Amino acid sequence: MSINKVNALTAITAREVIGSLPYITFDEGQTKVTKLSSLLVMRNPDGRTFIPENDVTILFPNSIVDSSNPRNPIEVPAGTRWQDIGTFVPLSSGNDYNSMIDLNSVLGYNWQDPDGDNNFKATGTISLFWQDSSGADISNFVKMHQDWQLDPCDSPYRLTIAVTNSDFSTQYGIPREVKGNVGSSHTYYLRPKITTPYVCYARPPDVSNDSTSGSGLPDLNGSAWVAGKGFKPQDIYYPPKNFPTIGGEGLFFDLIIAGLTAQQVLEGYDNGILSGVNFEDNNPPKDGRENLNTRTVGDDGLIHTVGTSNLMAKLSIAPNQDINTGNKLRITISSNTGVVTLPIITRGSAFYIDYKATNTRLYSFKIKKWFFVADRICEDLYKKPLYIYAPMTYTYYHEPAISDLTNANGFTWNGGIPGRNINNYRREITSYSSYVFENHRNPWRPREYWGVNLINGGLFSEWGNITEATRPNSGFGQGGNYLTNNEYEKTPKRDNKGKIVKDKKGNIIYEYKYYTVASYDGRISKSSEAKHICMFFGATY
Repeated sequence: MSINKVNALTAITAREVIGSLPYITFDEGQTKVTKLSSLLVMRNPDGRTFIPENDVTILFPNSIVDSSNPRNPIEVPAGTRWQDIGTFVPLSSGNDYNSMIDLNSVLGYNWQDPDGDNNFKATGTISLFWQDSSGADISNFVKMHQDWQLDPCDSPYRLTIAVTNSDFSTQYGIPREVKGNVGSSHTYYLRPKITTPYVCYARPPDVSNDSTSGSGLPDLNGSAWVAGKGFKPQDIYYPPKNFPTIGGEGLFFDLIIAGLTAQQVLEGYDNGILSGVNFEDNNPPKDGRENLNTRTVGDDGLIHTVGTSNLMAKLSIAPNQDINTGNKLRITISSNTGVVTLPIITRGSAFYIDYKATNTRLYSFKIKKWFFVADRICEDLYKKPLYIYAPMTYTYYHEPAISDLTNANGFTWNGGIPGRNINNYRREITSYSSYVFENHRNPWRPREYWGVNLINGGLFSEWGNITEATRPNSGFGQGGNYLTNNEYEKTPKRDNKGKIVKDKKGNIIYEYKYYTVASYDGRISKSSEAKHICMFFGATY
């Protein structure tokens, strides 16, 4: 048997024997093939041949009986292309959407008959059916991109080869027909070779608004954003650099993992619960000692202290994928106090996701800010700020600034991405510069006196459009416009007689109009209809 990588496994002969039934042979009649399962062979680009049953080893004496499964797939060399995988079905021509061809075409590739009879016929079909790790049909994609490499991030792949029931016949044979050859199928599991499992992308539910969406909006893909896929990990050992940095009750995202299934990762966590730890950017301890259970070293060379946190993450297998092969691990963020609107985030809550079987770090992230939707002005809900964890650590819920929600620039607002005069967000991970605080003795002053410099991101720039459909129980409803604390108009308040209203000290009382931000695209507007969204910033000063 010879193999043509581009076309198929070939060199099949169908022969008529006087006094015998027609049959298939692979070796000029020396070996008689009695089962259609002999056509379910797969050739690995590394030279190994895999077969589905022991009784066909006589045809392929050096072959391997396939025992691949989602946890133990066949390893193909790194860089393997679709066309490098050999089967009896040619990819180059004649295939329809399901990679299906007539069985007669396959068996007629190398027909020979010493009597000159070349009219062998076989009914039925043989087909290839490709699926990625989620179970999605990618057969047509494979056909259209034969020279593309298999992606570890979509593996293990499933290749199902199927042959239907078939009848054989020749024009003059005695007897000339064989009816009822039983069809068969077999599934191979394949994965490109990788040395260590890794996270390919952190994917928020909304990846629609980027360069793949056809929205017509400009400059949507950020430096860490892969169009249509999500955020690439920036530093799996340093949580603040990775998505997400902003959270809210019930928000979730998926980790797309290469080299492991979600189930394998999940088995290392009791009930899928992952507790957050407090994460403080700090200098090394004064005594020079380090407790590895409570401290970690970031790539900035600093020691980062950690402790308990009241945020948690629930790990699960993302829906709409095969539980045995799926490589999408869902992470849902919540407060382990059970209080949806008032979790205390102390110094930022960090999470570390590992593959416990080999103690391999897969991902980490740090929640620095927490949002929830309110039915009134945030300061009316919580008038007293919250003492957090340590002296000089404080904050309170308040209406967010534009930069807390989006990195767009529009109208008179230019606090988004510098030099980018575009009124829609760019998908970026929020980063934070040094804290700004102007009056430590009076920490309860209005928000403009304290804060943190945000760079690039914002809630919607990270998460995209937040709705109840994609974030159940998060309170975000159908999305829409959200109120900020950035004013665009300030006018004296007047009574019903048109007179300016003053307070008891004679100061003019002003009325303000505030910018809003749309969750769909981060657009800044002056909408008269807006929802309240409250923000809590867990910071240490």
